[in-house]
Amino acid sequence: MRSLATVVSVAALMLASCLLCTRARADEGRTVRLTDAIQRAAEVGPGVSVASAGGSALGASQDAASTKLPAPPTVSVAAGPRIASSTTFDLQVGVYVPFSMRDVSGARTRSVDATRRFLREDLERAKSDAGLRAALAWTRALEAHEILAVREATLERADELVSLARRRVTSGVARPSELAMAAGDRAFAAASVLDAEGSEVDALVELRVAMGAAPGARLKVEGDLATEVLAARARARAFAAENLAQSPTLRSAKAQASTARADVALAHSSSGPNLSVGAMFAREGDGSTIVLGSVSVPIPFVDAAAFDRSRAEAAARTAEADSLRVKVELEARLSLAVHDMEHTREVRERLTKDAVPMLREALRLSLAEVTAGTSDVGPGLTARQRLLAAEEAVAHSQGEVLRADLRFLHVTGKLLSETQAK
Repeated sequence: MRSLATVVSVAALMLASCLLCTRARADEGRTVRLTDAIQRAAEVGPGVSVASAGGSALGASQDAASTKLPAPPTVSVAAGPRIASSTTFDLQVGVYVPFSMRDVSGARTRSVDATRRFLREDLERAKSDAGLRAALAWTRALEAHEILAVREATLERADELVSLARRRVTSGVARPSELAMAAGDRAFAAASVLDAEGSEVDALVELRVAMGAAPGARLKVEGDLATEVLAARARARAFAAENLAQSPTLRSAKAQASTARADVALAHSSSGPNLSVGAMFAREGDGSTIVLGSVSVPIPFVDAAAFDRSRAEAAARTAEADSLRVKVELEARLSLAVHDMEHTREVRERLTKDAVPMLREALRLSLAEVTAGTSDVGPGLTARQRLLAAEEAVAHSQGEVLRADLRFLHVTGKLLSETQAK
């Protein structure tokens, strides 16, 4: 019994250790790179599950489409007494099979095929949209994280200015207002740090939703906006030359228009005239037997398909017009994306090469002048604030460069393939 108790105790300790290790790994959070976010969203993003929901029902539609009869056969039975000089019993049995005078089976098959193509293209569209949503959320989360780091660093500069101002006021070479201004600037810097933390939380919430992660999942974006390079800019001309033909959004819109057009043919065939062929057996009360064949041909006075066909035609024309609208909008987005890819890089270059180095030097000189006693802290406060704005603008411009590339890849239908190959 003691040995059994010992084994149970050891097993319990091992289980507890495993649970603690698992809990520790969960607390560390999941590290997410840009490609991880895109691929995960393309697999389980909210929109992807919606786009893939209808595919499972097409199997039954395909089986039903092959049915040749437009309606089930019918059986009629008539029985009753024949009342004359003597009462006898009559019985009539008829079987009738309808045949469509139009190709209903072919129209159904073409409609199912068009629907299958649409669902396939729309699923690719959903994957691309989900990937872009996760990618943009990832860039904003990393941008917020970098801005938070900038503000935390500048908080240290604000502390240094407060120390210099206190020293000057204590030594009698500065007025108390100088210390109050430095302390207020420091408090504002601390509040900015809290604001940046909130922005990072907002971006991570959006990233969780885009990736299909649990609301409480701990995510940690990993990467560097300055070095995260995509192949979009180098291959922009080649992608644009394809004239958006591979865009999942455009392919989905065209497939939807084809499905609507197939539904017009289906409405025309399904509500078309039927030819009914049958046979009747009759047993009369006097003992005679009658066997008859019958053919029922519709009289073409009324177009029974007109109502359903006209409604389907309206939907088809709307879908076709919408595919043209999608193409025009994608061309506009492509033009804007190509412009943004160049423009955002110019902004980033001006900030990183011209603005930030000069402002850092200005802050360094201001602090040296205050330390030497040749200036008050006012210029230093101004230099700190402007340097902070410039460093935040650098982080934002780096995010904008990456977002422009991502939007370009999304419009041209290359987002998933290019990021997977990266």
